[in-house]
Amino acid sequence: MQAIEAERLQLPESRLTQTSSRRGFQSSRVGDDEPLWVEVTLPEESLVDGVALIPLVVLKDDGSSTCFGFPLRHRIEVIDAAGRSQIVHESAVDLPNPDGYPVLQRITPVRALRIRVAVTKPWQRSELSVLALSEIMVFSGKRNLALGATVTASSSRQEPPAWSVENLTDHITPLGLPVLPGAPSIKGFHSALAKSAQDSKHVGIVLPRTVDLDEITLVPMPRSEVPTWAAYGFPARFRLEVSASEDFSDPHTVADFQSSTFITPGANLVSFALRKQPVRAIRLTTFSMWQRSGDFLLALSEIIARSDGKNVALNAKAFASDQLDDPGYNPAALTDGSSNLGPLLDLPDWLSKLQRRQTLEREHGTLSAKLANLRARNQDQIVHGSIFVGVLVIGGFIWGMIHQRRVRHRDAARLRERLARDLHDEIGSNLGSIALISAYASQDDASPESMRADLSEVLMIARESADSMRDMVRLISPRGRSESEEWSAVVHGLARRLLRGIEMDIQLDAISPNLEIRRELYLFIKEVLHNIASHAQANHVRLHFSRANGRMIVDISDDGIGFDPSAPPTGCGLSNLRERAVSLSAALELDSAPGKGTRITLTLPA
Repeated sequence: MQAIEAERLQLPESRLTQTSSRRGFQSSRVGDDEPLWVEVTLPEESLVDGVALIPLVVLKDDGSSTCFGFPLRHRIEVIDAAGRSQIVHESAVDLPNPDGYPVLQRITPVRALRIRVAVTKPWQRSELSVLALSEIMVFSGKRNLALGATVTASSSRQEPPAWSVENLTDHITPLGLPVLPGAPSIKGFHSALAKSAQDSKHVGIVLPRTVDLDEITLVPMPRSEVPTWAAYGFPARFRLEVSASEDFSDPHTVADFQSSTFITPGANLVSFALRKQPVRAIRLTTFSMWQRSGDFLLALSEIIARSDGKNVALNAKAFASDQLDDPGYNPAALTDGSSNLGPLLDLPDWLSKLQRRQTLEREHGTLSAKLANLRARNQDQIVHGSIFVGVLVIGGFIWGMIHQRRVRHRDAARLRERLARDLHDEIGSNLGSIALISAYASQDDASPESMRADLSEVLMIARESADSMRDMVRLISPRGRSESEEWSAVVHGLARRLLRGIEMDIQLDAISPNLEIRRELYLFIKEVLHNIASHAQANHVRLHFSRANGRMIVDISDDGIGFDPSAPPTGCGLSNLRERAVSLSAALELDSAPGKGTRITLTLPA
């Protein structure tokens, strides 16, 4: 669609509105069995390579334009000077509404004197058939042979100037001027202002040499502030003359509207056929100028002189009786190949470009409909996709909650099992020891001294069991403190109980690991401190918690007697520490030597 828009900007635009009171041709309304045709008779037999039918544009009630009377199917027939006829084109299917655009039919070059357009399937309204056209052009190269040619028809609505067969060959169409987009810096010729319409003014051009001309075309100067039907500056009465000499010593009148008013052309070419007239100079003389508000003037965009389809007036010398003192207007602009709206085109090229524009607009309309469907379908997909994603999100959220609850229940069950195992291992074994010692103390041969020793040991084991039970409870369910504060209190209490009489340096930095890690760390620290109390003979113990790169580091060291880590173990202390490190997925480092103390570092993952 962007490519179409870019190309359309380079193509001429059709006005699709009638700017002259000369509207075109309209047949009588007939029944289905009555023929409808028009026939153009050329001044002489010529080689024809194209026929253009320009539709008639009418306004609908809503202000938009539509075509009236253009045949659904038609046949183009050429007849030469000997009366031989040949069909050069015939519609096989119904034509779409041309929407005011020209229908240009290129044909194999053929000699023709007459060209007949016959309707094979007519446009109908109220069950009656009618043929209506704005213009018929017959091309030989770039030349329109039909300009001013004789036209006959099967029937005709004769209400001049609006309706007549002569309107089919006058260059008056609803298409506007044959120009490309792009206004030039100099708009054309503009005379000085006059106080009377009858003040005579003239303007003209002198060709580089005498040329046999086929036609002369005057290009009006449409202006946005003036209605197009007003034809800004075009004279109401004038005479157009040519001469084979530059000084007009032998003038020949091409058109004389001195005593009758010329019908305003609107935004259309004003063309006159000459039929090979030798011409060196062209002059337009006014007898009644165009009236502005309170003054009168003459204005033209271009004067075109064609010979064998070529504009021989390009860059020719221009002259005028006077001119407006405005740099935007100059008589030289009359032969620069541009109108005030943009560069002028030859008629066949102009019609071809208009057909290309129509094709692009139809493609654009098709693509616009596709884009609208895609957007609608995309919106549906977004809505349905959003609903689906919403269902997935809600379902995933519900599943996640259920799964999380199951995981919590599973983890809680596992934790309960571990706590039960810990209590059984420690408290159970302590209770067993108490029972065994009590049994020794209750024997008949026990002395008072042994009984007191046994009771002291029972007391110590019972206190240890109570402390362990209290620590576990505080770790699981802190009361009145945050988890961090409770964890710190438990570790300090454990160290004070196990390291009585030893100087301690404890720093926990308000670290609060989760419940499972608290339990494992508690047991790990307890094992290390118990070993220090039992074997290290230390005077100072350091217990620090810290973080580095998201990792938790537990650093425990003493200044005791140390040991040789490579020597065979005598107990289960080191193996228990390694098992705890494995359960925590942590790295365990042991640094010790006889007489140099011991340092244990436990690094937990991030």
